[in-house]
This record gives sequence, C-alpha cells and structure tokens, in this order.
Amino acid sequence: MTQLVLLLPEHPQPDASDTWWWRIADGEITECGDDSRWVQWAAEPGAELIGLASAGAVSLVSSEPVGATDRQASAVAAASAREASASDAADVHVVACVEGEGERRHALAAIVSAEVIDAWLLWCRSCGHDLHAIVPSLLLLPASDEDWIDARLGTEHLVGRGHLRFPYEEGLSEALIGDDRVRRVPADEVEAALVRLARRKPLNLRSGRFAARRGWGLDRGRARELLLLAACIPLLALLAAIISLVRLNRNSDRLDRETVEVASAALGRPVTAEAALAELDLVAARSGGAAGALSAPLASLYQQMQADPAVTATVLGWQGDGTLSATLAASRPEEINRVLLGLQRSGYRVTAVPRTGADGRQLAEITVKSAA
Repeated sequence: MTQLVLLLPEHPQPDASDTWWWRIADGEITECGDDSRWVQWAAEPGAELIGLASAGAVSLVSSEPVGATDRQASAVAAASAREASASDAADVHVVACVEGEGERRHALAAIVSAEVIDAWLLWCRSCGHDLHAIVPSLLLLPASDEDWIDARLGTEHLVGRGHLRFPYEEGLSEALIGDDRVRRVPADEVEAALVRLARRKPLNLRSGRFAARRGWGLDRGRARELLLLAACIPLLALLAAIISLVRLNRNSDRLDRETVEVASAALGRPVTAEAALAELDLVAARSGGAAGALSAPLASLYQQMQADPAVTATVLGWQGDGTLSATLAASRPEEINRVLLGLQRSGYRVTAVPRTGADGRQLAEITVKSAA
C-alpha cells in the first residue's frame, strides 16, 4: 500500500495546493517535494493520505495514566485535557493515547481547534482528495530525558525533551534550553520516524466527530466467498431433497415390514406386503363371516397402533362371525386403553380382558367386532 504524508499548512488556503509531501512505499520514502505533485500521487488506487498537523496548531499534554487499562487511561487523559483547555468544549478537539511501558508509561493528549481541523479537511477536499488520518508532527521527536532534541522536517522546526515538545521559537526556546546540550536529529533519522508515524498513526485527529467515513466496498476474497456460497445453495437444496426421499423410503419400508408381520400373524404363514390385503380378504370370504371382510377391523386396529407405537400385537385371530381377536401388549395399561378407545370411536364393539405378562408387561386379550 502506498502512503502519502502531507505537511498541513497552519493557515490553509483553498486555492493553494503547494505543500511539503512524502511518498512512502514498502516502508521507505521513495519521493518527496514541496509542490503540488502530491495531488497526482494521491489519485493512485489504494493510496492512503495522511496529514501531518503543524506543530503550531496542536498542543501535546503528558500526564500520569489513570485507569486499569490503556483505554480507560486515554479517556481520563482526554477529559482532563478538555477541562483544562481555556476554550469551550465544542470549539476544541481532544484525542489521547497511552505510550510506553512500565515506568515510562504515560498518557498523552493532543488538543487542537475544531475550526483548524475543518479548515484542513476543506483545503484537502478543494484539491480533490480527502485525508484518511491526521497526526501531530510533534510526535516525530524521539524520546530523550537528558538532551534537548532539535529536529526539522520540511518547514517544521521541532524542539523537545522528555514529554515536553513544542515548535521552535527563538526567545522561548533559548530561555528553556539555556546552556543545556542540544542534539540535532539528522534528516535520515527524522524520515525514518516519519515512516513509523505513518504506519502506527498514534493520536489520530480524524476520530470522533472528525472520523473519516468509510465507503462500502467488497474485496475480491469476500466476493469469491459469496460466489462459492451462492453456488453451494442449489447443491444444498438438492442434498436436502435427497435426504428427505431417503427418509420417506425408509419409513415406507418400515410400514411394509410391520404390515407383513401383522398379516402373517393373522394368516399363520408368511406373505408379502403386496399380497397381504388380498390374502386376508380371501380368508375372510372363505370363513363365511356375516360381518364382512377381515381387512376393515384389522386396518382400524393397525391404524390405532400406528398412533401409539408403544402398543404391540402378539397374537391375532379371526372368527367366522366377523370378530377379530388379538393380544395387545404395552408397558402401561393407559397405552392399551388409548387404542381401545380409538377402536370404539371408529364404530367397533370392543371387549378386553387385562392381565400381566410373565415379563411384567401389561397385556389385554381383546375382541373387535363391527357395531353394525
């Protein structure tokens, strides 16, 4: 990704696009200038535009971190800096973070006028682009508790020691520095700090009410995932239909087996599911029963047992007067009673003699006959 760092003018003019700029690619500064060529570099696809806030427009305040986490300490530092500011809360923008570790851990807050940020954003947009981030140029100064640090980048002349950082002013700087030793930072070291600052972007002033709006986009990886998912939906639907057909086929096979078991028990010999009904009707016709075919009461009994799977039939018999006899078994009498009540609701006269089987199950010797 290409990054373009602009030194934001302290007093931006919408009709003047010349400023110091640095183009960063693969972690190195590949080109720089103090003209308007940055406008064409900013038009590169995927280029990230970072504004370097001038030292004269931003104040840095360092304090002891208060809070169990960095996030809590940052919130406390921002609130304290906002309260200490002489301006109205709506007129200033404050961003805070926590830097360092152990004894060097401290909270750092940046205070800038909201009007200045608006002016920077308006200036950049007048040039046809928008800033992705804004960071204070004072953060370029390396930490030093002994020597004063003097660094220059473009038109920025920065001075600081420890957590104290400010733009160079002859009278103020000489009064504070006095005869103390001053280390001038070479240009290559300042540029290396600029690359690190662009990568980390601490104290990004484009946050809160000035946060950059992110446009909706779909990268190639996510688009590929969505296409694969869309292609899988018909396959999943087909798989679900196949599973349903397999289940229905299994249920049909189970019903056929149960039908064969009941019919074979009634006829006293094995029969197939296809021939069961015909064989039962033939036996009933031969018996001369006045009550008609065996299939009707047997089908009704089978239907009731289907509704209550806990009930099984161990013995089936057919009498010439149209009476179906059976021995029903279940773990509880209530389950057998439900089957008997269902037969009665279907129009059959039912008698039952309950008993307990040798295995502890509840049995009932029943007879079923048409009520007509």
